[in-house]
Amino acid sequence: MSVEEVLEATGFELVVPEQVPETRGPTPEELEQLERIDPQGLRFREVAGS
Repeated sequence: MSVEEVLEATGFELVVPEQVPETRGPTPEELEQLERIDPQGLRFREVAGS
């Protein structure tokens, strides 16, 4: 999610630093592990929009 998307989805003003680090995405191995422990994809209900 980009800084702009977060700002649009937030109902109040945020203080955003000039440099915002980006969290890396999961590796293929991590995705495989997620599928094994959550085959029904329940994690997607937890964080909408992912």
